[in-house]
Amino acid sequence: MKKISVHSIQFRITALFISFIIFCTLTVSIIGFYEAKAELTKAGIRDITHLLNAAITILESLNDQVVSGNMSLEEAQEKAKLILNGPITANNERDFSNVKIKYGDSGYFFALDSNQIMVMHPYLEGRNVQGEKSKDGKVDLMRELVTQENEIDEIYYNWYNKEGEPLQKKVAVTSYFEPWDWYLSTSAYIHEFDSHAKNLINASVFPIILLILIAIILSLIISSRLTKPIIQFTEAMGIFSEGDLTHHIEIKGKDEISK
Repeated sequence: MKKISVHSIQFRITALFISFIIFCTLTVSIIGFYEAKAELTKAGIRDITHLLNAAITILESLNDQVVSGNMSLEEAQEKAKLILNGPITANNERDFSNVKIKYGDSGYFFALDSNQIMVMHPYLEGRNVQGEKSKDGKVDLMRELVTQENEIDEIYYNWYNKEGEPLQKKVAVTSYFEPWDWYLSTSAYIHEFDSHAKNLINASVFPIILLILIAIILSLIISSRLTKPIIQFTEAMGIFSEGDLTHHIEIKGKDEISK
């Protein structure tokens, strides 16, 4: 009678066990990744909202100086631009690289008035931006920025910094500072918030590999214990079928298969 290969059965059990472990691990990792991204995005929006509140506090402090007569409105607004956007450079732009109140390295503040004139911006200061939309044309961005519905509004849109770059989702938070008729805003790309989620995936690679190796070892041990009694019993049945009823099956173990 043809013998049943222990290795064949062990391989099938091992493969099944490992596939189950990999499936569960990947499922948990993927779910964890997207949950982490969502939480990091929420945390990022909270961060830029805190920055916006800090900037509003600066405007309020400067406006108090105007009200008390210690500073003219023009002086106060120029100081606000200096604090939030940095000094004017030779090419009539503002260098915000050393500004302390900003998100990341590329974040900056900007402000529109009710006529959609960019009263503060590193590159577009003084420009009429009425009617300008998001880069995909789906969001009337400037109108949204000057349409205050809440104390702080969140506006989502697609944007890129340079021609040829892919569109990326961005969020702006905006608040109206009535004494100056400024709609003050700051923005950030969503991927800036959730970039740390990729670090979580990278950090989990080694534990996943280790888990798979442990699964292989355990599956080999378990499959060996499961298949040995089965193989012994099958081989004994072959001997019995040939008429030898004196053969003794010696199976040790306390599990259901051994019994």
